[in-house]
Amino acid sequence: MTSNYDAYISYSHKDASFARWLHRGIETYRVPQQLVSSGRPMRVVRDRVELPRSTDLGLAMLTDIDSALRALEAAAWLGCHVPQSELLASPASPRPNRISLGEHDAKSLLAEVGVTVPRREEVDASDALEAAARIGYPVVLKAAGHDHKSDIGGVHTGLDDETSVAAALDDLARLSHRILIEEHIFGIAELLVAVRHEPPVGYLLTIGAGGILVEVSRQTQSLLLPASDEAIRGCMRALAVWPVLAGHRGRRGIDIGAVVDVVHRLT
Repeated sequence: MTSNYDAYISYSHKDASFARWLHRGIETYRVPQQLVSSGRPMRVVRDRVELPRSTDLGLAMLTDIDSALRALEAAAWLGCHVPQSELLASPASPRPNRISLGEHDAKSLLAEVGVTVPRREEVDASDALEAAARIGYPVVLKAAGHDHKSDIGGVHTGLDDETSVAAALDDLARLSHRILIEEHIFGIAELLVAVRHEPPVGYLLTIGAGGILVEVSRQTQSLLLPASDEAIRGCMRALAVWPVLAGHRGRRGIDIGAVVDVVHRLT
């Protein structure tokens, strides 16, 4: 395999006529003229041994015809609407080691890039009452050091006095001696906003229903970065929770512009 091709399609059919059929389909729909700018051809390969080598060349291998045609359609649209120079290319260097941050530290990083986060302190349990008073009631208490706190009963919300905070501390003592205390934010809905590096594609933005709905609904929308304001809004409109976000049955909706601003700050 060489770098003389802009796109590769891998397939598992043993019938060699499949490759000829696929090439005819590509020519019929004139995809290469829209997909690539260099004029180099596409290539259809059947050998899965070539998959690892394709990744080294920065190519995304597609192993079935349906995925391939959907990818070609998406790439053709992208090529017509987004200048190649504007996309955030995937770096050639290996993916750096991932680190896991606690909630307090992660929110500190968000604050550094201008994302508004709740007032909070992470303290020893013995100092929690004083911290709650500094932050102001009502507060939320969380057992620090756990990823999925709600699953293990590690979150107490709506605590509006010292008595309720003391009771929550007694319960959380079984999980951690470190407590994250935050001001209680009353909102309309929760959204998942994630940015991740996906070699060899590049940087991907994902938006979806947040909170406990992340695992329940499993509905997300993704965009290659950078993304326009309208593209981000389009992702939100495509979500099943959009009516809630927009204001269902006369209820107050969320500030869509603020969400778009958060996305840009993260990217």
